Amino acid sequence: MLMSQPPNQPPQGGFGAPQDPQTPPAGAPQGPPPGAPQPPPGPPPGAPAPSGQQPGYGYPQTPPGPPPAADNPYATQPTQGYGYPGQPAQPGQPNPYGQQPQPGYGYPGQPPQQPATYPGMPGPDGNGGGPQNKQKLMLIIGAAVAALIVIAGGIYLVSGGDKEPVAKPTGATKPTGAPSVDKGDGKGNGGDAPGRDAGTDLNSGRQPGDSKVLWNHVNDVDLPSGGGKVMPMWFVGDTVIHTYYKRMTAYGVADGKKRWELPFPNEVCAAPKLVGKGDKIVIAVENNNTSDADCNQLQQVDLKTGKAGWRKEVAKENLFDIMSGLNLVVSGDTVVVDRTFPSAYRISDGAKLFGDVRTGPCRMGGGFASSPTKLLVADTCGDTKNPTSQLREIDPATSKARWTWKVPKEWTVKRVLSVEPLVVYLEKGKKEAGNITFLKPNGTMAAQIAAGEPLPALSCGGLFLSSSDLQGCTGVVADANTLFVQSESKTGNSGRTNEIRAYDVNTGKRKWVSPGERTMQPLKVEGGSLFAYTEASYDKPGGVVKIPVTGGSPAPVLKNPSSVTPIERNIFSKLLAYEGGRLFMSSDRISGKDDEKPQAILVFGN
Repeated sequence: MLMSQPPNQPPQGGFGAPQDPQTPPAGAPQGPPPGAPQPPPGPPPGAPAPSGQQPGYGYPQTPPGPPPAADNPYATQPTQGYGYPGQPAQPGQPNPYGQQPQPGYGYPGQPPQQPATYPGMPGPDGNGGGPQNKQKLMLIIGAAVAALIVIAGGIYLVSGGDKEPVAKPTGATKPTGAPSVDKGDGKGNGGDAPGRDAGTDLNSGRQPGDSKVLWNHVNDVDLPSGGGKVMPMWFVGDTVIHTYYKRMTAYGVADGKKRWELPFPNEVCAAPKLVGKGDKIVIAVENNNTSDADCNQLQQVDLKTGKAGWRKEVAKENLFDIMSGLNLVVSGDTVVVDRTFPSAYRISDGAKLFGDVRTGPCRMGGGFASSPTKLLVADTCGDTKNPTSQLREIDPATSKARWTWKVPKEWTVKRVLSVEPLVVYLEKGKKEAGNITFLKPNGTMAAQIAAGEPLPALSCGGLFLSSSDLQGCTGVVADANTLFVQSESKTGNSGRTNEIRAYDVNTGKRKWVSPGERTMQPLKVEGGSLFAYTEASYDKPGGVVKIPVTGGSPAPVLKNPSSVTPIERNIFSKLLAYEGGRLFMSSDRISGKDDEKPQAILVFGN
């Protein structure tokens, strides 16, 4: 599939090949959304691909399976990346989380503790010891229940009556010491190290030149049958923060020791990719543990200390505002709660900054993208019969436009591949064609990828991707001068391989193509090199390679031990980060099956 250009632009190339219909974003709704929210699609009819990686562009889409069972609302068909034939996109898909009734307040996975003995405890004959002892028993039980409520409340203080619990800033959880972690050198704790199954040493298959599993943790949370969604990893100082289901935990990046842990009463349902000003973050938590919960509780957290800050409910912008499928976008001291009708708040104190802003025939209906200093919004304009779109950079505090770029007619901004430099992926009509365009810092067009270039294999989503998540694609990174993308993979005698292609952001011309020896996914640019993850195959473990930004052959940086290959391959949709010479790996959803002990996080290094 090749590139195509919008009309009235400098000579370019494009994606050209027709694709299955996809309804583009329409204009401002005049009433409630058409039809009630649809239930999530059924579970995948087959097992995940053996590689543990989601296919890139152009791979055939598995037909939808049967509807999910009534007791498993999380069983959802994997969302595929752009360019998948056979599956029309579904913008505005309702949030599939929060369907399973969950336990109440408290630490996940902690069953009620039964006291061994207590005064007035009935003996074998059932005698409780008389009225006086029963009265003492009731007092003791009442005190115990009160203590459990205080402990289980976590960051939320319990209030009386039917009022909504109000959260106030609380003290940080003190760093918790952990036993030393086995380094895989034959001198450590082996399989009994924290987070490992007894008798299992993940470094047992190490060969000369292999990296190590520096530390890892298996899931120890009592998850619902559908599992728990994993949020993006954040790095603050010498810690990595890992969040899923009802818990946020900070680990030391070098040793995996727990620095602090913060429990939540309900499931975390949304989180941003970037950390806000002052190393503070704002996440969204469901308002209860029922099947009809709304994802509308904002909670600020200081990632340095683990202290919970302000908490507030997202204000509805109008009667038709639906609190599902949220996407949180952070820029500096602003967090945008992106949905059909967006709202923005100041991270430092929770003050509302702006809401569903409309300018003439345009409204903020196409999603947001950000960097630490810039905030972009894709607007939808006109009506459903004659829709148009535009891209704006806005002031994060006021929403005032700094510049506006009018997207050519019949084209829509579908993804922002980079904010600095600014690279956008456009789509024409009902997925008739696609295009990658480079914009200057002032919002004027700099270039487009040249004609005849093939479509990059961007993976845009994992299992549950919000349709407005403009920055939801992996397989693409950029520095000040170059865009790096992965090609579609091919299967040959040596297994699956792909290439990494580099494009000049000022001209759109291809700079170089890497040799296709493995399947690689670009992770980051640092110190004059592009770092990429190499996918684990049947006979080769995964790892990290680097390529000079000026081009060349991939050179190994980390080669994971072969004993971990089955684990890598079984992580269906990976969350990856390369920081400080270490590869951090997690799944975007951790299984809740009782007979499995899935890895929550794995860290590799030399």
